[in-house]
Amino acid sequence: AKTLERQVASNQIAYKIESRPESADLQQLNILDARTAPSLQSTKRMLERQVCADAVGQFLDFRPSQDQLKDAGVLRDSAMCKSLAATAHSLSKEMAKDSVKSHLERRPSVEQLRHTGVVAEDPMAIAPSIQGRRKSLERKIASNQISSLLVDRADPEELHEQNPNLLKYPSIAPSVQSKVDELDKNLKRSSLNLLLQERPPPGLMVQMGLMDPANLVPGQHPQGYADELMLDERTKFAVLLKASKTLLDMQQLDARAHATLKNLIIDYDMRVMAAVEVFEADEDYEEMLDTLHRIANHASVQ
Repeated sequence: AKTLERQVASNQIAYKIESRPESADLQQLNILDARTAPSLQSTKRMLERQVCADAVGQFLDFRPSQDQLKDAGVLRDSAMCKSLAATAHSLSKEMAKDSVKSHLERRPSVEQLRHTGVVAEDPMAIAPSIQGRRKSLERKIASNQISSLLVDRADPEELHEQNPNLLKYPSIAPSVQSKVDELDKNLKRSSLNLLLQERPPPGLMVQMGLMDPANLVPGQHPQGYADELMLDERTKFAVLLKASKTLLDMQQLDARAHATLKNLIIDYDMRVMAAVEVFEADEDYEEMLDTLHRIANHASVQ
């Protein structure tokens, strides 16, 4: 009996071996891979399954949460009764449909779109489906033209050399030049206001010979302006230097005496300052010149 069983099994194996498909048929059915050795194909398939498993696991790790899916409308709210979920979903769709219909009714007409430049003047010349592409190309062409002009534009230094008035500050960015120019004007304006505040009054300028009495405004007179002649230290210094120059021009002082008088003025000599204070009180310019002449001659002899 055992011999018979072995014979039957042997016949079955022989039949299956004879009826098994050829390797070409197995390759055509994607069962065998012609590029991989048969001994490695099982390992290859196992590795492929492992790669797929890893990819699926990665996608599962990054999949959106239920709240995100609900917000996106992919999942319905599970808190709602199932019998009402379908009705709520249908109602939501109807509301969205009504909203779209309302927007469509309020949309501008073709003439309005054409007037605002959204639609081309001759919509029949260009198909509506490619009008957006046309505008995109036009913007790209304009952008390329601007880029070309920016590349070929002259440097600020070259512009300044060609026209010095074009860029006042070539070393400063053009975007802030207006601010710098405004700041420079404000500084000049403040400096001018300070100089105007410190300028001597008309009466003193006439006494010093800096102003012609004929140029005085009616009502102004070189005398009787004691309140205008309250001199500050800087003005006193200017009056004394002008007086020393006047004495030199009148040849009442030689170069040595003139230098001595200037040194006394710079050192704020008490005698010199007293002379200008007396002038401030009595407005007698000739008297001050005589006093300075005596002080200079006396100091130059010592």
